[in-house]
Formats: sequence, C-alpha cells, structure tokens
Amino acid sequence: MSKTQIAILDYGLGNIRSIRNALVNQGGNPLVTRNKEKILKASGLILPGVGAFPHGMQNLNNYGLVPTIEKYVGTGKPLMGICLGMQMLMESSQEYQSCKGLGFIKGGVSRLPLKLSQDNRLPHVGWKRIVPSSGKTWEIGILKSLSSELFYYFAHSYAAFPKLSENIYAWTEDRSMKFVSAIRNDNVFGVQFHPEKSGAAGLAIMRNFLAECRKNTSVILSRNED
Repeated sequence: MSKTQIAILDYGLGNIRSIRNALVNQGGNPLVTRNKEKILKASGLILPGVGAFPHGMQNLNNYGLVPTIEKYVGTGKPLMGICLGMQMLMESSQEYQSCKGLGFIKGGVSRLPLKLSQDNRLPHVGWKRIVPSSGKTWEIGILKSLSSELFYYFAHSYAAFPKLSENIYAWTEDRSMKFVSAIRNDNVFGVQFHPEKSGAAGLAIMRNFLAECRKNTSVILSRNED
C-alpha cells in the first residue's frame, strides 16, 4: 500500500524540516511544495508557520496560494495549521496591524495577556498540557483518544479567540488564565503548539492526522465510484 501523501505548504515561513521528519516517522509521504496542482492532489495539507501574522498572509497572497487553500478545503480533505498556521485559519488578527486571515474559523487573533507568562514577558514558551473543550476525552479528529496528561511545546505571543464554542477543540491553562490551544471546523484543524517538537505526544497527533487523511480519501474515492 502506498504511503499517504501530505503537502506541506512552502510559503517561506515554518518549521518545515521537523514537520516533514515527524510525518515520515509515522509512515506519511510528505511533499514540501507551493505547486497548486500537487497541493490539490495531496491527501492532506499542513499549513506551518513561525513569525508574524501579516508576514504570513502577505507571503500566501504573494505566492497566490489563498485560492488554492480555499479550493483544497472545499474538497473535504483535512487541513492542519500549526502555530502561526493555526492563527491564519481565523478571520483576522491584530498582530502589529489589523490583518485579514483565511477565515475558515470565525473569530480573531489577539495578544496574550501579559500575566499569562511566568515572568510577565512574552513570548509564552514552554511545555503545557491541553484539555478537551468538552467531556473527558477527544472522540474525533487529530486529538482522538489522546490523554489530557500529555505535554506539548508552545512558543507564541498571540492566541486565537473563536466566536463559536463549537470551534474550540482544546484549551490550555497557565496559572490563572486559559487560552485556546486547538481549533477545528469540519475538515479544518489547528494547533497553537508544535506537534513536530513535542516528542511522542506530537507524533501521536501526526499519526491521527494521517489516519484522518486516509479516511477522508477513502470516502472521496467511494463517492467518485458511485
């Protein structure tokens, strides 16, 4: 059986090598690309990101990738945004300036409260747990069956604030504050932390993402055969 091909979007920002290695470790076939045809043919798409929201959106627009991402999401195949990639799934951000995002999740991105960080400075960096937005476990998606006792690596100064509770996939609590650490809307997923830098816990998320991609591809193929 051929390995599941995952397109990692190459738009000039992101921890691409680590993401690629994590996917290979879990049996995926990652392709780092900005080729629109190859992106649309992939079984899964990852939007990585390290840096500022306006810079990320500017690069996506400069490479003409926004319509391709929108078309890809319309196919029903899974998309996962990581860190800045998650934030760009939102409608807008206030990082440095008001900036329009991809708009797959209603809501915006704002700066974290300063008291969230241990020494009252940003960025907020470190290993933290994530907990389900409802219930005791995740029953579906890229966090399916994962323990809420696992730790993931964060490095960020801004966070997503979804308008709809149904789009909040996971929370993280630091001291007396909570922020959204994972979002989802149908086939669109986003994580504020870096699974590719989070050891075995992060690899489990990559494994679940690959499972989502295989499942979705099977459904699409069966529809085309009908």
